[in-house]
Formats: sequence, C-alpha cells, structure tokens
Amino acid sequence: MRRNAMNDQYSFLTNTPFDTNIGPLEFLIINGVITNVNFKTHTRKKADEPFNPLTRKIVKQLKDYFNQKRTRFDLPMQFEGTDFQESIWKQIAVVPFGKTISYSDLAKKVKSPKAFRAAGSACGKNPLPILIPCHRILAQNKTLGGFGGGLEIKMKLLKLEGISYN
Repeated sequence: MRRNAMNDQYSFLTNTPFDTNIGPLEFLIINGVITNVNFKTHTRKKADEPFNPLTRKIVKQLKDYFNQKRTRFDLPMQFEGTDFQESIWKQIAVVPFGKTISYSDLAKKVKSPKAFRAAGSACGKNPLPILIPCHRILAQNKTLGGFGGGLEIKMKLLKLEGISYN
C-alpha cells in the first residue's frame, strides 16, 4: 500500500478529529492519503464541516460504517512498517465485515505459522485501525486477545459487526 502521493490532488498535512459512537477518532492525512487513525480520550476543537472533499469522504464513510450502512472502505490509505507488519496488515484488510480470523490463522496466511505472537504485535501496531480492521482478529479460542484502542472499543466494534466472542 505504499505509494508516492506527492502528485495527488490534495497535498497537505492535516489532523482531523471526528466523534463516533465508540468515542473520538482522529485521522492524519499526508499528501492525500490517510496514514494514521488514532483513538482519542476527548475531541479537540474541530470545524463543523470537513474542509475538503477528501476529509468529507472519510467522515461520510466512517459515519456510514458506524450506522451499519458500509462494510468496506474505499479511501486512499498508506502504511509503513516492517515487511512482516505490512504483510499482516494486507491480510487483515481482506477479512470481511462480520467475520474473524485468529492470530494463528493470520500468521499462517503470511507463511509464518509459528509467528502468531508477532502477528498479534503487528495488529497492535496497525496505524489504521477500523480501516484495516484488526478488531476482527481474535485468539484461537475466540477470546478477544488485545487491541491498540483498548478492549472496550474492540468489543464495541465487534458488536457493531454482529461478531460474537468468548
């Protein structure tokens, strides 16, 4: 998912806060691509309306997701990590809405069957949670495992998608 975005229509850096039913999110856009989504404890002052077409598109798709009207995101995203992390994030990106896989199965998909703990660590370092849906990754016994945004948020996201867990 790496790409040179320097020639994109929107060449800027912006940090955009957004309130959701799981709490405030903030997304970072650099040169026309989303590079980070962060869970916040409070929303800082924000504009009433997103100020350009890209931020409007992001907010609309997130609102649609949280209102159960969207199951996939069609947004320009970019992430950077180790080769292993990026391979894990690419696999997570294709886990469908309402479905889960285990950390162990995730490791197998990237041809590293014994690296389930490393797969979990890569999930925890996912810079684009929700967009790259690491909340859909569970422990082998269908327990929650971990989540970078905290287990309470992971439970809310799983409930939103109709996913049960132990």
